[in-house]
Amino acid sequence: MAAFWFIIAFMFAGNVGWWLWADRRLRPLPVAPLWRSLLGLFIGLQLAYLVFFFIAPSTARRAHYYVPQDALGVFYLWCLIVLPTTVLLTLLVNGGRWGFRILGGGGKHAGPRLPSGGPPREPKEGHGQEYLPMPPEAQQSAPSLSRRQLLAAATVAIPPLLVGTGVVYGRHSIYDLRVRRVDLAVPQLPYDLNGLTIAHLSDIHVGKFVDERYLRHVREMTNALHADLHLMTGDLIDLAISDLPGALDFVTSLDPKHGLLMCEGNHDLIEDGPAFYSGTRRRGVPLLLDGGKAVRLPGRSSAVRILGLRWGGTGAGSPADEGFSRTVEQLTASKQPEEFPILLAHHPHAFDAAAAAGIPLTLAGHTHGGLLMLSERVGPAALMYRYFSGLYRKSDSHLFVSNGVGSWYPVRVNAQPEIVHFTLRSV
Repeated sequence: MAAFWFIIAFMFAGNVGWWLWADRRLRPLPVAPLWRSLLGLFIGLQLAYLVFFFIAPSTARRAHYYVPQDALGVFYLWCLIVLPTTVLLTLLVNGGRWGFRILGGGGKHAGPRLPSGGPPREPKEGHGQEYLPMPPEAQQSAPSLSRRQLLAAATVAIPPLLVGTGVVYGRHSIYDLRVRRVDLAVPQLPYDLNGLTIAHLSDIHVGKFVDERYLRHVREMTNALHADLHLMTGDLIDLAISDLPGALDFVTSLDPKHGLLMCEGNHDLIEDGPAFYSGTRRRGVPLLLDGGKAVRLPGRSSAVRILGLRWGGTGAGSPADEGFSRTVEQLTASKQPEEFPILLAHHPHAFDAAAAAGIPLTLAGHTHGGLLMLSERVGPAALMYRYFSGLYRKSDSHLFVSNGVGSWYPVRVNAQPEIVHFTLRSV
């Protein structure tokens, strides 16, 4: 929580600092009052939302009920990506200038400065070093913006323009849902479960950027797969617990052949974890909290045991610790010999403990495929996570990390949203 408030404070200070910096550069421009007013309005709206979030965070989490998605997209893009990047670049550029001056590249030792109008002209006879004035016709033809003023205007204009472009692009990128088909050979799969199909959904984030229209699209695509099992790996809702009823309407409208189960994610618990638990329980949605459930398919002697991990508590905050490993071991101890185990874990780093325990298949999410990537495999997520998108293997254990269905952020780059459709094959 302390980190959250630190981020809010940084956003506030960054907006104020950038506004003061940009306003100073806009003042010399010919249309300064107009551009300064637009800049003040833009920054004022960002600050107003931040203050609102600070004063009434619970109400701010429901902003998508009364604020257009594009407006929320502008706020998230500006405050979380464009503003920090702009502030950093500004500090680096100015720091470089200051360093250059300190090292002797500027100041009074840098040589005489030329007049602003260019190189000195030849003095008129009898007038010493007096410079001739610019002819009236030349003054009238002079450009209204100097090169420095034009550069200053562009420097101020580019960051907001990037935000606008990102919002337009984001309308497509976060809703460009695909079905990713994975045919997976699993040595431990009993022969009578050969051909088992699973629809894996993760990170739906019902809320500010995922509405009823998109959920209908997801439901239609998922049900059209006619999978044996629908397995969900957390972050059903985004922030507001008031979105849970609609999210559960979506879950109960899914139509697997033989069963649906899910585990929790960190976003499910942000506002009110107990309300999330009671809401899913009342609707009869199987939520696995460090527990398991056997699913028997008609006509098959073997069963599938679905195991689900909590986000909080033992191990979920630090997936590599001994407590987490003990939880996975306890879950596998309850498995019967004829049961094939599948682990649901929101955080993909749970795979280390799962592989050590011999669990053949782990499904995870959380990373959104990296969200903003240079390519599908290159980007910041590769530095943040050991496993962030797609299929991974350790010995005979497999992990699949889904890019997720929804999004808490208004743009995806090289991290397409997806429903993963598995067909498991025995070897």
